[in-house]
Amino acid sequence: MSEYTPAEYANVHFIYGLCNGIASRAAVFYWERLPYVRHPDYRVFIRVHNLLCEERLPGTGLSRASE
Repeated sequence: MSEYTPAEYANVHFIYGLCNGIASRAAVFYWERLPYVRHPDYRVFIRVHNLLCEERLPGTGLSRASE
């Protein structure tokens, strides 16, 4: 997964939740709502959500417990 900022990861996860966990819908919605930023592939939405469920922080390789 390419490196995103913490704000981008937060937006990805927030929009994924708004779309009820449907990654393809989230990717389109992200593009519609944020037209002037880079647009993650639908798989990024799934990966970010899965990492957070595993208590790992996206982009860091760290878990919350290791901080």
